[in-house]
Amino acid sequence: MPSIKTLIKQARFKEALDVLENLVPDYLQNDLILLYSRITTLENQVNREVISTENAGIETAKIRAAILSIFEAAGIQDLPDEDPKTSPNISTTGRDTGGFGSEVEPVEIPAIEPLTESLLVPKGEDGKTKILFLTANPADQKNLAVDRESKLVLVDAQGKALDIKICPNIDKASMNKMVAFEKPQIVHFSGHGSDGSLAMIDAKTNNTAPLSNNDLVRIFTLFKKAGVKCVVLCSCWSFNQAKVISELELPVVGMLRRIADEEAIQFSRELYYLLVSDNPLEVIFEFAKDSVSESSREIPSLWYNGKRIA
Repeated sequence: MPSIKTLIKQARFKEALDVLENLVPDYLQNDLILLYSRITTLENQVNREVISTENAGIETAKIRAAILSIFEAAGIQDLPDEDPKTSPNISTTGRDTGGFGSEVEPVEIPAIEPLTESLLVPKGEDGKTKILFLTANPADQKNLAVDRESKLVLVDAQGKALDIKICPNIDKASMNKMVAFEKPQIVHFSGHGSDGSLAMIDAKTNNTAPLSNNDLVRIFTLFKKAGVKCVVLCSCWSFNQAKVISELELPVVGMLRRIADEEAIQFSRELYYLLVSDNPLEVIFEFAKDSVSESSREIPSLWYNGKRIA
């Protein structure tokens, strides 16, 4: 693996930040989050051709200098570049697991049945959309970047008509209490998933506590009575859960197969960034899908009344 300075020099900024995240002290963590946001914004501007080559180069130089500044402030002793001939292959972390969830992609993925009427973005009486952002990283599963995802979404929401409550390491009992008291319009879950359950936290062991599809239907029946109007499942293989929850007449986002951490983060950020754009929910969903890489663009799916609508 290249050294941190080599990653910075090669403009592989997100890879450099991923390494720094585990090395810098707490007081520098917010600076890393803000840099992630700047990098993603620049990438989007370049992809949409709304920034000139000259200005993109200037911003790239500023980002490079900011990362180097954090590196030096933290006093990190950099490792030498590894020989690629002897270095192990490192693959992108995905929201699958080593043992939780299916290893074979489901073959029966329903075709899209477009809606005849648009779906409105749910809002509270104060005109804001309240989002309960749940994350789970069971100790017996591969670690996911769900904490970074929630922090970046929270940063992007500043100054917008969004009220985001972050609930890390969520277990079933805590989730029920948070929904009952917070009364959100949207419940978001980021973590591990399979084609038959979501991986919640066991409050006693901190290991996996699977929440089955039957459990989800029962729980979200209650959640709907508490005011929940939309659900986002940002976890691998979650389209079956999305399908059964959507039968409660709730729009639900679910993933058709594995999704990599960075793609999941980008999708979530774009989804909530655009939530205040006065577009229908299904249009916002399509824009959020378009923000991820081409290879992952068809992974997110939107469901309503038991049907895949996008």
